[in-house]
Amino acid sequence: MKKIFISSLALTLTLGLSAQSYTPAVKLEAGKQYTVTTITKSSMTQEAMGQTMEIPIDATNKATLTIKAASDKGYESTYITDRVQFAANMMGQDMNYDSDKKDDKDSPMGKTMNKLVGKETSFVVNGAGNIIKETVVKPTQEKSDEEGPDMMTGMMGMGMSEASTCPVFNLFVNNTELKIGDSFVDSSTINDKDGSTKTSTTYILKEIKDGKSIFTLNGQVAISKKMEMQGMEMTTTTASKSTGDMIVDVATGLLNSKSIVTETTGSVDVQGMSIPITGKTTTTITVSAK
Repeated sequence: MKKIFISSLALTLTLGLSAQSYTPAVKLEAGKQYTVTTITKSSMTQEAMGQTMEIPIDATNKATLTIKAASDKGYESTYITDRVQFAANMMGQDMNYDSDKKDDKDSPMGKTMNKLVGKETSFVVNGAGNIIKETVVKPTQEKSDEEGPDMMTGMMGMGMSEASTCPVFNLFVNNTELKIGDSFVDSSTINDKDGSTKTSTTYILKEIKDGKSIFTLNGQVAISKKMEMQGMEMTTTTASKSTGDMIVDVATGLLNSKSIVTETTGSVDVQGMSIPITGKTTTTITVSAK
């Protein structure tokens, strides 16, 4: 009896100690499907010529992640956006879109929004949970001359810009073991013909509980972009700060949920005028097995 008690105690201590660290890795099963839901709630304020305009935006994106096959090379996967819902108000005018409603799909707004739905992106994920860039096959993008700049898709924020991003992966910069209190920084700089985007986010492993690794996060984003709208060139410059949390399933290595609150300040420069802008965005991503 005494030996059994000591063995049980040793096992309990071993499990307790092992649960105090987490090594990023995915363990996926071919044929499994997951529903990925991204909800974005945003409010942007612009000030021009003594007037203040507030633009509320609500957007929901539901997608399906499918693990097609598993091998030594990684996990062959596809990501398809199933439904997009969008609601905003600009200058007193309501703009609404639901990809499940035929009238919305046939509307002028639908010309821009429809291309977000039903498009498949395929890729391979390695054992560390990162997408192998060389394997990514994105959907063909069609754009008619009648369509203007993708204002609607740009306004929808994280997870909504084309069916080319899967927020479930690329969560960690490497697969180094993390202990409670450890942190890592994910940063990037993107420069293109339209401007630059610089991001830096710090993640801290807060606790490991009930098979979940729980992280807190805080980050900064600096954006400077040029675009042309109705023959006018506009330059948008913004600085954002974000806070939130991220929960990762220990068994599969997949994202379980992620919640981020972002506050933004900046300006839009057009025709010699500088229009101050401020905004607050709450983005929530949840992943559930089908």
